[in-house]
Amino acid sequence: MILKTKLELPPLDRPRLEIERIARDISCDFIMLNTFSFQAPGFYKKHGYQLMTTLENAPTGHRHYYFKKDLT
Repeated sequence: MILKTKLELPPLDRPRLEIERIARDISCDFIMLNTFSFQAPGFYKKHGYQLMTTLENAPTGHRHYYFKKDLT
């Protein structure tokens, strides 16, 4: 038996939206996450996450950001 499937890459927002849905389903009040300056801080700001704090030079030459999004 051969199973044929069409491989489709999910839109970039799909994992974020799925996590937010799951968090709401289990009655979470907020989502807290962290990212680095060389990753995606702008992405999270764009999607309603509030910057809570930043660590400078963590790792050296970069910033470590902590974000929160209220779900209530």
